[in-house]
Amino acid sequence: MKIRIPSQTKLYLLLVFVVLAGFGFTFFLPAPLGFHAFIVAAGLAGLGVAINIYQTKQHGRQLVCPTGSDCNAVVTSKYAKFFGISLEYWGLGYYSLIVLAYITLIFVPQIFSPTLILAVIIFSVLAGLFSLYLLFVQAVLLRKWCIWCILSALLSLGICIFSLASAETLVNLLADFDLLLQMLRGFGLALGLGGITAAGLLFRHSLEDNVVSEKELSSLQSVFELVWIGLGFVVVGQFGLYIAHPEMLAASGVFVAQMVALAVAIIAGATLMIVYAPFLTYISFSEEKEADSFSSLRRPILLMGAITAVAWYFVFFTSFLAGISATLLLLVFLALLLLTILTVVVWDIYKVSS
Repeated sequence: MKIRIPSQTKLYLLLVFVVLAGFGFTFFLPAPLGFHAFIVAAGLAGLGVAINIYQTKQHGRQLVCPTGSDCNAVVTSKYAKFFGISLEYWGLGYYSLIVLAYITLIFVPQIFSPTLILAVIIFSVLAGLFSLYLLFVQAVLLRKWCIWCILSALLSLGICIFSLASAETLVNLLADFDLLLQMLRGFGLALGLGGITAAGLLFRHSLEDNVVSEKELSSLQSVFELVWIGLGFVVVGQFGLYIAHPEMLAASGVFVAQMVALAVAIIAGATLMIVYAPFLTYISFSEEKEADSFSSLRRPILLMGAITAVAWYFVFFTSFLAGISATLLLLVFLALLLLTILTVVVWDIYKVSS
C-alpha cells in the first residue's frame, strides 16, 4: 500500500532534518563558526514553522498536527497572542532577524561591534525564556500540545544556548553550571525513557484484542508527546555540555555515540508518530485480516517503535560508561539495532502464522 503523507507532515520532517544537519556543522567547523551555522539552520527551520502557521491561518485551513494532537486549539487560543499580535508574526520577525544577523556574522563579522553582538545574544536569550513560558502555557494552562509549537520552542532554546556559546566569557560561565545541565539532561532522559516504556506497555495492552482503538491511539500519542518533550530537555542539556566543553566531548566516545543514538531516536520516533501512527486504528495485528490493505504497515510500525526504544535505552545505559571508544559503542549500537530488527521480523511472522 502506498502511503500519502500530508504536505505539512513532509514540511515538519524536512525542518527536523535541517536542524540535525545544522548541528553537524558544530563538529566540522571551528567555534564559533560552527555555532553560528547551527543558529542559521535553526533559524531557517523556525522560520519554516512560523510561515506554515501563518499561511494556514491566513487561508482558514486546519493546522495539521503530525502526531495527531489538536494543534488548532493551541494556535487559536487566547495565549496565541502577545501584546495583541499573533505569535506567528513574532516568530516571523524573530527568526528572520536571527538568520540575517548570523549570516552576516559568518560572512562579514567585522561590521558587528561587541555591543551589537551582545544585543543579539540578549535578544536570543529573551526569546528562549519566552519559549519556556509558552511550553508552560501548553502544559499547565491549556493542557494541550502543539507539536509545531514544541518544535519552535526547542529551536528558540537551541538558538539561545548557541548564541551564548558565541561569547567566550559566557561559555566559561556555562561551564560553572555543569550540575544544572546534567540535571536538565537527566530529567529529560527520565521523562523520555519513562514515556517510551509507558508507550510500549500501552501498545502491548492494546494488542490484547489485536486492534488499536481511537482512544488507545490518543493515549499513545499523548504519552509520545512527553517523549518529545523529554528529548528536548536531553538535547538542550547535551548542547549545553558540549558548548561548555567542546573539545573534551568531541573526543568522548560516549558523547558521540549518544548523539548518534539520539539522532536515530528522533528519526525513528518521528517516522513512527508522524508517518505511521495515523493508520494504527486501521491495522489488525492478527492473521484474520492479513489480506487487508493496511496490513503491510504493521511491520514498519513495530520496527520504528522498537528502534526508538532501543535508542533511548542505549543513551540511558551508556550514561554510566566512560573511556570507551566511539567505534566500539557504535558497533554495539548497530548490533543491537540489527538484533532488534531480526526479533521484530521473527515475532511478526510468528504472530501472523500462529
